[in-house]
This record gives sequence, C-alpha cells and structure tokens, in this order.
Amino acid sequence: MNYLAHLFLSYDDSDIAIGNFIADHVKGNKFEFLKRDFIKGIKYHRLIDSFTDQHPVYRKSCSRIRKSQRHYSPVAMDLFYDHFLALHWDKFSDEPLENYCQRFYSSLLKHQHELPAKSQKIVPYLIKENWFIHYKTIEGIQKSLRGISRRSAYQNNLEFATNDLFEHFDLLEQDFFCFFDELTNYCKKEISKL
Repeated sequence: MNYLAHLFLSYDDSDIAIGNFIADHVKGNKFEFLKRDFIKGIKYHRLIDSFTDQHPVYRKSCSRIRKSQRHYSPVAMDLFYDHFLALHWDKFSDEPLENYCQRFYSSLLKHQHELPAKSQKIVPYLIKENWFIHYKTIEGIQKSLRGISRRSAYQNNLEFATNDLFEHFDLLEQDFFCFFDELTNYCKKEISKL
C-alpha cells in the first residue's frame, strides 16, 4: 500500500498517521530520536506492509502486471491500490477526501520539525501538489509513477504502468476491494495492540 492507504488505516490517530507516513524514510530501528507514537506508526506501517506483501490477492494483482513491470510490479500496485481507495473514498469514509487530506497536511506541518530529513524534504511538495487528491486520477497516478521511475537507480517500466492499469482495470479493482476488506479487518485488530 502507498501513502493514502497507510494514512487511512491509522484511523484518525494523527501521530500514528505521521509515523505511518515517515516509515519508509526510517531504516531499521534508527528511530530513537522520534516521538513514541511516531515509532508506533512506523512499526504499524511495517505490519501493514508485511500483511500486504504476503496476501494472496495482492500477489495475484502483482502477477497480473509482472510481465511488463517485473520487479517493480509491487511498486506500481501500491499506487494502483491507492488510486482505487481515492476513487472509492466515499465507500470507506464519511469525511470527504479533500477534508481528510487537509487535516493530515495540517498535522504534518505542525510536526514537520520532528520528522526525518527525507520526510521534511517532501512535505512541501506533497502539500503543494496535493498528491493524495491526485491519486484519484490516472494523470495523478501517472505523474507519481514517472517520479518514482526517475528516482529509481534501476531500469524500470513504471512510466508505462498506467497501460497495465487500463488493461487490467476491472480485475485489479475487484482485487482491491477483496484485499482491502481483509486488510482493514486485520488493521483494526493490530492498531488496538499498539
């Protein structure tokens, strides 16, 4: 799952959400400088990633695009699943996506000085370009994929991954709904243990 799903699965705990957001910018256990609830969010993020990576429906989704995306199929799939979440946000939340994002952005800005350097660096771009709202559109997903492709040290086809999304849209959307239902049930249990 990419940023939006991780935030949604933080269930309105802003500190857990921030930890969830910064988790990919913190390697190993080098987080002793962070606030306790941010650390909980990092650990929670890793539980979500582990559940996702091992889930048969998610793996099936990745296999649908593996021929063109190879090693990068999970990277593309994480964004595709965020696209489906943004597209169908009203099925999962009573709060409009725009309001949800603004609330998260406010929380991020309030704690920006406490974040790892890499996270601090992307916050202005995240907010200015309103990434999560743009996940609703194919163009927004395309822009995100292009950015990841450019930053990657290895050859990849991510720039063309939206072709895979178009080709398998209905099946991937079905996969998402099936998977996300199981993921939310898992997360509701796990977040209460933090």
